[in-house]
Amino acid sequence: TLTYAQILRGLATAADSSAAQIRAEAHALFTREEVVPVETAGPARAGRRRFTTRWVLAQEAALLERVRSRPAVQPCPPDVIEQVVAGSGLGRDQERAARAVLSSDRPVAVVVGPAGTGKTHLLSVLRQAWEAEGRQVVGTALAAVAAKRLTEGSGIASETCAQVLRDTTVSG
Repeated sequence: TLTYAQILRGLATAADSSAAQIRAEAHALFTREEVVPVETAGPARAGRRRFTTRWVLAQEAALLERVRSRPAVQPCPPDVIEQVVAGSGLGRDQERAARAVLSSDRPVAVVVGPAGTGKTHLLSVLRQAWEAEGRQVVGTALAAVAAKRLTEGSGIASETCAQVLRDTTVSG
């Protein structure tokens, strides 16, 4: 998703145009049928309303449907959870998250948090537990840079969401 301000900056750097021309181009973009506003968490501040395209929303819906259709998995045994969490250096909140994810039967787990809160370290610990159980662990991120950082920081082979969708699309 992008804000109006981000779109203006992008248009300004891509073209040698006047401010009035850039605003006109942005207006033309935002009045296109395929560009839609999206709801965001927290207070909507001026210039912070976010936009995406119908195509992106459709891709996200397809990914969510794939996730929902997956069968339940076997949770990690408590002794494996304790062994991996003990001495992992996780903070209290991270330990709680690790125990919740590892004891769940959900086939896909989502971990959300602000930058610098230790998500990558947490994911490294989760990977260790799942691999100890002989499971394949894969990661996904919106941007290629984020996928690369996830791989480097957690040891989880990661790709972008677009790559995963492309590679798992079934034709016919």
